[in-house]
Amino acid sequence: MSTQVDLSEHKVIHDERVKERNRVQRLLIRPEMGALIGAVAIFIFFAIVAPPFRSPEALATVLYASSTIVGAALYLVLERAGTSREAAALVGMGTIVVVRFVAILWRLELPVLSLEETHTGSFRRQHPPGEP
Repeated sequence: MSTQVDLSEHKVIHDERVKERNRVQRLLIRPEMGALIGAVAIFIFFAIVAPPFRSPEALATVLYASSTIVGAALYLVLERAGTSREAAALVGMGTIVVVRFVAILWRLELPVLSLEETHTGSFRRQHPPGEP
């Protein structure tokens, strides 16, 4: 049993206590946009202030670390969006594998740190064989 309601006679009531916002304001007040703007601001700050942040070695470390985070986040987003759990898991794991294969293809690898104690008690970095 369905009831038909005639909305042509419905009067829209505007509440003066609620401020109307345009689309840009509604978009900017979302927490996701605040997180995105903050991440971009931090990236720009470190790119300007820290020269090692712009080096390829730093990119390698960021790629390996972020690929797992992105894969997990993608899995959660797809599962939340209603995708089957198996498909979301495959896409998440596939993203991790692709990002890591791209890192291998570009010869980006995690930094290898091997520490040995020197006679002064401080530590120095050992270079892998073949590196100066």
